[in-house]
Amino acid sequence: MVEKPIVLASSSPRRRELFALLGLPFQAVDPQVDETPLEGKNPRSTALRLASAKAQEAARSHPEAIIVAADTLVVLREKILGKPQDGGEAVAILKALRGKKHRVISGVIVLDAATREKREEVADTQVWMRDYSGEEIARYIRRGEPFDKAGGYAIQDKEFRPVA
Repeated sequence: MVEKPIVLASSSPRRRELFALLGLPFQAVDPQVDETPLEGKNPRSTALRLASAKAQEAARSHPEAIIVAADTLVVLREKILGKPQDGGEAVAILKALRGKKHRVISGVIVLDAATREKREEVADTQVWMRDYSGEEIARYIRRGEPFDKAGGYAIQDKEFRPVA
């Protein structure tokens, strides 16, 4: 039996780290997908649509591979919070989340590019943020951390520790 190559369709350093922990050989690619949420679509379907678009894009250049793709959204009061583009936007997002409950929704697709068979899942998690200070936000932003993360934060950040 010939093993198919595994391709992780993600530019996320965190996903690449997690995938490496599996101990399986894989190649990571950065799919070029417009991640703009569509108006009127619910966040769960948006996360799956974006993960599927990433998988399809990777499958075009890896037609014999098993493609794994995901997209994570941070949702506060049914509004999707994207990746902050600058310090001001990061401050606004982190202040909006401070002391509140929100949802983190991840859509995951595993696609056999050759057969087009796919599996998909959505994880929808409630997250409570702690009441961190403005100075903590400023330090976090000075470290350059928020800009490649949905909602501007990483739950695993050991210095900022944003969750309650």
